Amino acid sequence: MNELLQKLKSDNKYFLPGLIVAALVVALLLWAVTVRMIVPANRYAQAERLLESGRFADAAAAFEALGEYSDAAERCRQAKYAQAEELMAQGRFEEAVSAFKALGDYSDAEDRIQDVRYARAEELLAQGKYEEAAAAFHALGDYADAYDRVQATRYANAEALLAMGKYDDAEAAFEALTGYSDARERAKQVRYQKAETHLEAGRYDEAEQAFTALGEYADAPQRAAQVRLEKAYVEAAALTEKGEYSQAVSIYQSLGDYKDSADLALAAQYADADREFQNSNYDRAEELFLALGEYQDAADRLDQVRQTRSTMLYGQAEDLLEAGEYADALALFQQLGDFEDAPQRVLETNYRWARTCYDQGDYDQAEALFVSLGDYEDAAQLAADVRNSRLFHTAQRDSAHQRKAIAAGSALSAAVRENGTVVYAGDGKQTIADCATWRDVFALDAGSNHLVGLKSDGTAVAAGYNKYGQCDVSDWTDLVSVSAGANHTVGLKADGTVVAVGYNKDGQCDVGNWKDIVAIAAGGYHTVGLRADGTVMAVGENSNGQCDVSEWANITGIAAGFDHTVGLRSNGTVVAVGANGNGKCDVSQWRDIVTVDGGFDHTVGLKADGTVVATGFILYGACDVSGWTDITEIVCGDDHTLGLKADGTVVATGSNSKGQCQVSGWANIRVGGESDSAIAQATTPPETEPTEQAMQPTEEMIPTEEMIPTEEVLPTEEVLEPAAEAVPMEESTQAASLE
Repeated sequence: MNELLQKLKSDNKYFLPGLIVAALVVALLLWAVTVRMIVPANRYAQAERLLESGRFADAAAAFEALGEYSDAAERCRQAKYAQAEELMAQGRFEEAVSAFKALGDYSDAEDRIQDVRYARAEELLAQGKYEEAAAAFHALGDYADAYDRVQATRYANAEALLAMGKYDDAEAAFEALTGYSDARERAKQVRYQKAETHLEAGRYDEAEQAFTALGEYADAPQRAAQVRLEKAYVEAAALTEKGEYSQAVSIYQSLGDYKDSADLALAAQYADADREFQNSNYDRAEELFLALGEYQDAADRLDQVRQTRSTMLYGQAEDLLEAGEYADALALFQQLGDFEDAPQRVLETNYRWARTCYDQGDYDQAEALFVSLGDYEDAAQLAADVRNSRLFHTAQRDSAHQRKAIAAGSALSAAVRENGTVVYAGDGKQTIADCATWRDVFALDAGSNHLVGLKSDGTAVAAGYNKYGQCDVSDWTDLVSVSAGANHTVGLKADGTVVAVGYNKDGQCDVGNWKDIVAIAAGGYHTVGLRADGTVMAVGENSNGQCDVSEWANITGIAAGFDHTVGLRSNGTVVAVGANGNGKCDVSQWRDIVTVDGGFDHTVGLKADGTVVATGFILYGACDVSGWTDITEIVCGDDHTLGLKADGTVVATGSNSKGQCQVSGWANIRVGGESDSAIAQATTPPETEPTEQAMQPTEEMIPTEEMIPTEEVLPTEEVLEPAAEAVPMEESTQAASLE
């Protein structure tokens, strides 16, 4: 260069141009240095500033533009890594995954991809997107605690379902997690909460089922029991609202001391009584108000019912008397007891009835009526006149034997063996076991707690409860059949007359004037007799109409339950009157029946083919006779039924509270005795339409002097108590009421 300058100086014409060229060369060299060294450095610095300011994408682009300059490539990857981290932090997980993937094997980019996916799963979980979160965690395989997070996600899903009230889904979700945390316990808690929800919504069946399915979990058994109580309580309230008081009362009473059930039962019964009174159903109203005791003004309402009914009945009786309907008028005047002049009107009715019968030539009826009147006016003289003027009398028919080889009482059963001894099962008061010493017994019958046997010589034996003298039969002779009621005993003599001992407050033993009787049946507090002409008579308690048999005709067999009476017609059909609780009198559809019997609250019929039908109270199984075959004889206890088979064995069904149905070992029981039907068919003419005379009340239904109403005619609480037992009870309870 110096040489050049020297040369230029020596050669003036070339100096200036040379100087310019040299300057240009220097400038070019400086530009080259700047481009190659200074500019990249500036751009690198700018990229660093972008990176430091968090503009990772711009920084990455800037570093990438620097190519191989310095460590620009490394810094580019660092910027992209930082950008991926930022995307992840911003929740832009898909972009973050793509960014980390683009980094390949740079640093821990591949691991960070899993971290991003894990974070994404956590976000889904936090957002309540449980299914997506579970799938995301599951896709991570064995990464970190991904498996546990799958379970935790599903657990959270189950909790969310529970919170939304989706109990079935929540239960299934917890069940699927068996073994994880407390999932099994939570599944039970879900079922419990579902049961509570059913209960709160009034879905009692579902609630009970759910609590029961929980077994012994927590207080589930108690809650199930409470659901049943609440269901019944609500049902009773609904029945009360609809005016179905009787059903409501029954349910409330069954609930005991649950909530205010006892008070509501009384309130419903009071409402029922009031409605019956308003509807002129005075008997039912009286029964209900009487049962209410001291509740509110029930006693005053009871007096009101009786007074109103008596006034109404008195007017009806007067109308019937004037119309010549003497039997109906008499029944009403007798029912009135000592109301106003009802006792005097009873006498007047009987007298006018007797005069009418006398005028019509019905001398038997007229004589019985005049005799019953005693010294009333000229009744004694007229009775003598009737006897003197009688033109004919009814021929006495041969008495038929009515014998039963098996007997059933309140909670006892007995049977006569072929050798004349007696076997028994169950429980009886006092000396019922004495029957084991009896000999030469041919037939049996049982009352509530006593047993009577007919011996082959026509005498009778008895054992058991004897407070009312119902077992005092040792002096009876010439008997052909016996029958036992609740606390009285009746015997049929060979001459067609009847004897009776025992409790007689309701007149059930007033059979001294009966005649032409071929079969007898003693019920709870009434007695029924079958005449040779196929008509029926009855005396005793009649609060439920169990003695309303005067219009029956063509009857061949009879039976008396506690408060109902059953008659078998000659064509094999059956009639029944009296209390019809639980349908025990629903026998109108029966056919081909040969024998009937009645218990406390059920009726049984033996068919000609040896099978048995039954109707009435089913709780204790006394009516479960549909499978019986080869039966020759049937009897009813209070709540059980016996059947004598053709092979001399005995079957039983019903209440076995005292072992009264334990008869499976009995054998050699006497078979072949005449049934009620067979006895009557031997003396009853072919079935015809009842004649006017048959329809007329006869002497057997005419009250004797001792039956003329007294101050005891109106039912007292003591007399009504047994009849008021609407449903069968165990023997001890029944016996207590009968006493």
